[in-house]
Amino acid sequence: MKKSLILIVFLLLISLLVSCGGGGDQGGVNNGDGTGGENEENNGEVGGEQVVELVDIRELGYTVVCNMSDTGAFDFAQNVVNAVKEKYDETMKRNPQNSPLTDYEIVVGEISSRSESADVALDVFIATTPRVGVGIMRMVGDKLVVNASSAEAYSMLSDKLIEYMSDDKFEIPKNLDYIIYYDAIIYNESSTIVTYEKDEIESVSYPAWISVNGAPMSEFRTKTFRYELETNFGLGYPEISAEPGVVGATVEVTQATEENDGVATVTAISLDGTASSTYVINFVMNDFYDVASEIVIKDGKKGTVTVVVDDGQQQTAEYVVEIGKKYPSTRVSFAVPTKNLATFEVDTETNSYVMDENGRYVYRKDEANWAFWENLLKDTRYELVSHSHTHSYWGDDDNGGSYEYKTNAGETKISEVFPKGNVTKELAGSQQIVQDLGQRGLIFIKPGVGARLSSYYFNMLQSGLYYIGARTTTYYPKEPSRMLNYRATYNRFNVLAYMVQHYETCEEITKESTAEECVAADVTYWKDYIDAAMEKGEWAAFCIHNIAQDTYDSSHSGHYIYYSQADKLLEYLDRRSDHVWYTTYTDATIYYNQWASATVRANAYRDEYIKVNLTHEEVGDFYNMAMTVKVAVPSSWNSAKVNGEVIDVSYDDNVKYVYVDVTPGVELTVEKGNS
Repeated sequence: MKKSLILIVFLLLISLLVSCGGGGDQGGVNNGDGTGGENEENNGEVGGEQVVELVDIRELGYTVVCNMSDTGAFDFAQNVVNAVKEKYDETMKRNPQNSPLTDYEIVVGEISSRSESADVALDVFIATTPRVGVGIMRMVGDKLVVNASSAEAYSMLSDKLIEYMSDDKFEIPKNLDYIIYYDAIIYNESSTIVTYEKDEIESVSYPAWISVNGAPMSEFRTKTFRYELETNFGLGYPEISAEPGVVGATVEVTQATEENDGVATVTAISLDGTASSTYVINFVMNDFYDVASEIVIKDGKKGTVTVVVDDGQQQTAEYVVEIGKKYPSTRVSFAVPTKNLATFEVDTETNSYVMDENGRYVYRKDEANWAFWENLLKDTRYELVSHSHTHSYWGDDDNGGSYEYKTNAGETKISEVFPKGNVTKELAGSQQIVQDLGQRGLIFIKPGVGARLSSYYFNMLQSGLYYIGARTTTYYPKEPSRMLNYRATYNRFNVLAYMVQHYETCEEITKESTAEECVAADVTYWKDYIDAAMEKGEWAAFCIHNIAQDTYDSSHSGHYIYYSQADKLLEYLDRRSDHVWYTTYTDATIYYNQWASATVRANAYRDEYIKVNLTHEEVGDFYNMAMTVKVAVPSSWNSAKVNGEVIDVSYDDNVKYVYVDVTPGVELTVEKGNS
């Protein structure tokens, strides 16, 4: 009985410690008198941890501390207590004084993390050093040390441990939390406590685990004998492996093949050969399989570049068009304050803007300016976007009247008297004019109005009611990468732009410097900005205010660049257009907005063709831009076809792939080429 009692208490402690891994403060020291040392309240929380008190062997005074967040471990510990109590309660109560453990302290040390089952025993022995009469093992560095109070105990423990030694490491079958000692085996399967006596161990027949391609089956249960799993043509039939649940027992594996219709079997045979259990895994073979796919920058380019010319100066626009004739890839968005194009009518009696029966603003065109932009925009390489209506401070809300405000310099001023709805007019009214010119009107370029704009404006802008994107400016001319828009932190209403000027990138250059002096100093940094976009795979957004002839007197302003500088910038962009997606601001915004919520999936069907599907969560008819997807293709493909046209197959990092343009919601088929 004494030996049995020693065994059960030892197993109980080990089982509890195995299940009560996890971080936490060091548990209390047992005083051997049932008080539990520092943990005097044994049925509550101690230092953020839960406590299981072994009430049925209170005379021994053992307390086990579990991490409070590990509810599974806590429940398992309770189950162990209940199982032991049910089987041994009366024996323990009758003869507690016979236990040799009464005079020993048990320290439940800090366990920094709860490992998987294969490492549980090792963690326990590293973390605990109880002085138990029958002996226990622990790790010192990478050596296994066995401690015992007698030679007999040492012999019994070390003989059993040698069965688990492999390459100087202690190993135990995975998936089951259990310890085999010299008399019995206790293990936990789905929080169920099972005890086998020594004479029963030899007839136990079950695998410790079954693995599929080296990964343990999460579905595996020792009492569940049939499983159905999916595989696919690309993977083929997985390899099955298994280990016996009892050291020395046998497992036999039959692999799934086409000849046996994809059925694998695992047969576990007990130590004495009297019992066996067979587990059947039926693999359902799918004709298709997932292949790697990812959305990339349009056309597989290395980076994205946009150019916005602010303020709508006609002379600057004419210069851009003149330069653009030399460089076919030129794409420029003109941000125009729409007061240059039209004037809104105001009802003086109601102090509000006049609206027609369709809820549209009534305005008078400036025929000359209207005709100028209408003619320029016939070249679809250029677009018009809103730069507000007045490019000035427009009030704190839509209530109308005058407002006190501060300029960016901190000067207090009183505004003019605004009609009601003035803030909305700056956004919605300017948008209407842009759209009436045949443009999409989806982008708002925030103007520098000389005063801080109200939160009312920002809330209206970011509501998405009128615009899908907006741009601000920033200025780190010597640090191009700080002005890039990184997709990981992309903010559609706060796209950063590099405001280029004809000086300031070089300390020796001033507003008074000549064109020749400025060109060499400034253009270098603008090129660096483009190169940084390519290197990092991000979006570089240029902001140009005005372009002046090289003979312009520069003494009063820096918000322009020289004609020769603009020529060099657009020439460099044209030269790099094979590597950057050089596009309009609206197209870039649509693409990046789609990208923010897009999902792509590609399935290969028996290596003959691939179907690619792309979806996103954006709302609006304009969100239908085809996106470029990089799709891995089978290694046997040397060419591919889309809609009958041959496309290139590239090779990178030992993977073959193609670039294809996929329209959201429209399935695309990529076929294997003829070669």
